[in-house]
Amino acid sequence: MTIALCMKCGETKWGAWCECEKCGTKPDVGSRLELIFTDHNYAPDTLEQLGSVLKEISSLSADSQQAQAAFLYYISGTHPDILQVSFPPKEAKVFDALLNACTFEPVTIEQSFEALMEDKQRQAEVDP
Repeated sequence: MTIALCMKCGETKWGAWCECEKCGTKPDVGSRLELIFTDHNYAPDTLEQLGSVLKEISSLSADSQQAQAAFLYYISGTHPDILQVSFPPKEAKVFDALLNACTFEPVTIEQSFEALMEDKQRQAEVDP
């Protein structure tokens, strides 16, 4: 079964579309975010690191939607190969202040074994 990151609390959970056991959040099945942050794409350690980032941001923000948006802003700024989003300057300023208050370690992005194998297969199809 898939390991996924809960986009509300930052805990890892079983299944992208499953309710989070920690916070009880049911994911938005229309959102692709739930699929991006899974072990189909990233190693479990990477998901844990990303979860730590989201947890710290959430601990500094009383608004869970703001925390999630700040997390996506962080991802877009530090790992644009994962996700790119833009926010109005006023919101970006708030996110910058929130992120500047954080002390988390830089996240090392490591692809999952499955993602690496898919990349190799695609490359083999291009370069027979």
